[in-house]
Amino acid sequence: MNLRRTIAALATSLLAAGAIAGCGKDDESAETGPPNGTVVVAGTPYAPSPELRKLIDGAARGANAALTQRDPATDAAAQARQLKPLLEASSGLKSVVVGAFDPAATETLIAARGSGGPAVISLLTPLTGASTTLTLDAEAVSGRLARAAGAWASSHAVDAATVLMPPEAPVADWSAGFGRTVAKQLVDDLSEEGLAVTALEATGTADAKAALGFDPGRLVIGWNDATALGAAQAITAKGTTSRWVGAAGSPTPSSADALTALSDGRLNLIVGTRLQDLASLIVATAADPPSTKTRALPVRSFSRSSAVTSAAVADFSGG
Repeated sequence: MNLRRTIAALATSLLAAGAIAGCGKDDESAETGPPNGTVVVAGTPYAPSPELRKLIDGAARGANAALTQRDPATDAAAQARQLKPLLEASSGLKSVVVGAFDPAATETLIAARGSGGPAVISLLTPLTGASTTLTLDAEAVSGRLARAAGAWASSHAVDAATVLMPPEAPVADWSAGFGRTVAKQLVDDLSEEGLAVTALEATGTADAKAALGFDPGRLVIGWNDATALGAAQAITAKGTTSRWVGAAGSPTPSSADALTALSDGRLNLIVGTRLQDLASLIVATAADPPSTKTRALPVRSFSRSSAVTSAAVADFSGG
């Protein structure tokens, strides 16, 4: 219990430290229209996290970049109303960062922006007409998890695995699209490791517990921290501790609970990217859009070891 309290406190303090640069009042230019050259993180389901918004703000200040963040739109229609004036050449903007609620509608807006419009930086979802897409390498995330899981399965004479993935329909978690991509890749990679793989849909901790039911399987990988924690809780409730549980790669502030679970052995591996990497790449790409169509986020992994837990807290939060 002392270890859990220590990790939780450390995670809280580091998240606060990483966010301190962005704790001030929102830029008033968000209400009156940003000045020329400002990079705008516009209404997007991909940046609702207060931690991420603050880290983006801090990264912009650190790079001496002018940046304004708009409150996320709540749906496709609201996003269209917000994006249309921002994407017009008359806005004077250099770049607009967007994660599309409705890719087709967003692509129409991009196509209509004209040659003098700003560069469009897309988060995770490839959009026709976008200057650059920031992405995680699903194969790299899946490969790391599958190799580690396969090695454990081989040494423990285990031949089955369960992969938790988000459903086809849109869900609230902004990284669900990537989560489904990496989960599908995991099914293939784990099969190549010689495991019989079952895929189940789950969007959070409760869904994961319900999906696993009374047979959590020999080895489980969740598409994000929440589903991996749900798997760990289901396994604990079953009274079985000899299971390997991994969390696949959404860019997310790994919670203190997930990091505690990593330390005490309920989770064995977390693979993903840290929020600071996402924030820094957003700012760098928006300030200087590259000629290439994609920029990859760094893939990082943290294993079951109390010795790395403090580093994991700092690294995922950007502290």
